[in-house]
Amino acid sequence: MTMSILDTMQGGGDGVYYTDSFRAVFEDHIEYLRNNAVLAGGENQSLQARTAIIYPVSAEDAYWYRYRPYQYLSDKFNIEPEQWWFVLRLSRLSGPELFNETVREIYVPDITFLKQLASTHMTTFTTV
Repeated sequence: MTMSILDTMQGGGDGVYYTDSFRAVFEDHIEYLRNNAVLAGGENQSLQARTAIIYPVSAEDAYWYRYRPYQYLSDKFNIEPEQWWFVLRLSRLSGPELFNETVREIYVPDITFLKQLASTHMTTFTTV
């Protein structure tokens, strides 16, 4: 039986990141984020256009961390738990069991962009 991303998450951070409404907004932006993502260390890392960074995943890391993407994100990038769901969704992974030895790249949304999106969502959502 497969588990959803939500079933395997630990809590922490701002509550907006765990709401269905904000996650739906993020889902609406996935193609935009992926289309404007830049390679880690690439020359085209304009701060204005960057929405996400594409990090390569080595074969060794993919094997070592298989089925443990949250540990990988914590160990390699110090990514907080409230961002894990967004990284997996942006990387087209619907659950931790899909993070296996075949994964060769991971998309990490720019935290500033994510915070701005959350702030806009909170302003819009709470005033309606």
